[in-house]
Amino acid sequence: TNTGTTNIASTGNITSLTGEGIDALSFDGDISISSNGNIDAFSSDGIRAETQFNGNISVTSTGDIYAFNDGIDVDTNIGTATVNSSGNITAIFADGINAYTVDGDITITSTGNVTSYFADGIDATTSDDDNITINSSGNISAYGYGIITNTPTGTTTITSTGDITSYFEDGIRSTSTTGDITVNSSGNITADDEGIDVDTTSGNVAITSTGDITSFVGDGIQADSVTGTVSVSSNGNVTGFVDGIDAYSLTGNVTVTSTGDVTGQNGDGIQADSVSGAVSVSSKGNVTGYNEGIDAYSFSGNVTVASTGDVTGQNGDGIQADSDTGAVSVSSNGDVTGFIDGIDAYSRTNSVTVNSTGNVTGQNGNGILANSQYGTVAVTSNGDVSGLIDGIDAYSQTNPVSVTSTGDVTGTTGEGIDASSLYGTVSVTSNGN
Repeated sequence: TNTGTTNIASTGNITSLTGEGIDALSFDGDISISSNGNIDAFSSDGIRAETQFNGNISVTSTGDIYAFNDGIDVDTNIGTATVNSSGNITAIFADGINAYTVDGDITITSTGNVTSYFADGIDATTSDDDNITINSSGNISAYGYGIITNTPTGTTTITSTGDITSYFEDGIRSTSTTGDITVNSSGNITADDEGIDVDTTSGNVAITSTGDITSFVGDGIQADSVTGTVSVSSNGNVTGFVDGIDAYSLTGNVTVTSTGDVTGQNGDGIQADSVSGAVSVSSKGNVTGYNEGIDAYSFSGNVTVASTGDVTGQNGDGIQADSDTGAVSVSSNGDVTGFIDGIDAYSRTNSVTVNSTGNVTGQNGNGILANSQYGTVAVTSNGDVSGLIDGIDAYSQTNPVSVTSTGDVTGTTGEGIDASSLYGTVSVTSNGN
């Protein structure tokens, strides 16, 4: 139709051999499609709806859809796009659900399983300052991305409760220039690339995952923002071919909370970095990294690491926490093992505090290395500490240094405890061997 509203209501099954199952095209007018039967489209889309100028599009489908191309394809120039699907969708050469607007919000609700053999499961893209909302409770299996979204300046919210499998891309991929992105995932994610990959330039990033995540060539979870805050909360086990969890912001605060086991097979278990924002890592499960177990860094912000599970750095430090001008605090209740240092905490101008109740081992370096040029240094250790060089090495150039140890401390080629300050007081209390 050229103008006016288009309404299509179908209650029976549809089979198309040469075209779309349902096809609605409007130049200037709303489109509403309701389909309650199964659709088989052997050479094109299951449902296709397009407005070329103005018009909102609403598609509701309760039956199963099998399509040669897109299962559901919605395109509008100026107008909203809404898709509600409760049946299973199978797409061969295109997306399970594809929604695109030049200027309009996108809302997709899918409760059935979505499968794409050669493209993406769910794809939502806007070209303006529009919001994207995706709610998916079925399982998604895709050759490409499980879920992929992009909006330049709008807000993106993705909620997924089913399992997601991507054979050649990310499980969930969401990007924006200035918009906030929120991802809530409670199903298991298995992906060839990143399990969850979120990037925004100036928006905030918040990821909450309660299922297990496995990545075969990328990170388990990757979350990046240039100027916004980044928050990652993971309650399931996370395994990344590179990093288990990688969270970064140039100027915003970065927070990582993990209660499950985290493994970075060729990178760090958990990597959290910011140039000028505060960095906080809280880990309750075991963390293993091919390099560092936990690597937390900020140039000018405070760095806090709290770990209650075992932490292992197979080729680096168990825990590395550094800041140039911010305060650094490390609290570890589990065993920490590093190929170099067990715990390495450093600040150039601010205080360094290390509290450890588990055993700490630095296989080729120090058990605990805590240094600051111009800040106070305090180390408290209640477990056994051993290092190939020093057991505990605590140093400040200008400020007080204190070391309290109740466990055994061993420095194989150096000192058991080496505490020193050029201009500050030094206090050492040791109740172990």
